[in-house]
Amino acid sequence: MNTTFYVSNADVSREATAAISVLLGLGLIFWLIISCLAIITIIAKWKVFKKANVDGWECLIPIHNEVVELKLGGIKTYWYFLNLLFICGIGPIILSFWSRIELAKAFGKGAGFGVLMVFFSYICYPILAWGNAEYKQPDENN
Repeated sequence: MNTTFYVSNADVSREATAAISVLLGLGLIFWLIISCLAIITIIAKWKVFKKANVDGWECLIPIHNEVVELKLGGIKTYWYFLNLLFICGIGPIILSFWSRIELAKAFGKGAGFGVLMVFFSYICYPILAWGNAEYKQPDENN
């Protein structure tokens, strides 16, 4: 028995349209989730800054907020600018871990929480913001 299947151009375009629609829908859902997580993180960071007696709006300025986090963790500001020299190297990665660990310690958390802050900031900043963690000056932690 010889069976031949024919595929028309209309079938192919319908399948392509359906596939593109699914991908666009998934992309929109992904974008919405990421946007919500970003907004939650920004609000939580604002609250964390307020807990540390810093104006909340300072978390909105890109480079400035990193410098403020360094200060809150007790790290000298010049480390940030020294790392600009090594922008292609591992320096900024080390500074990111170091600053988050010191910030976590300033709020009474451990180094492990600081490492988690690098990877899961959308979870850790809300914990610092709305949890019972209180900011202590870095000199008081030692």
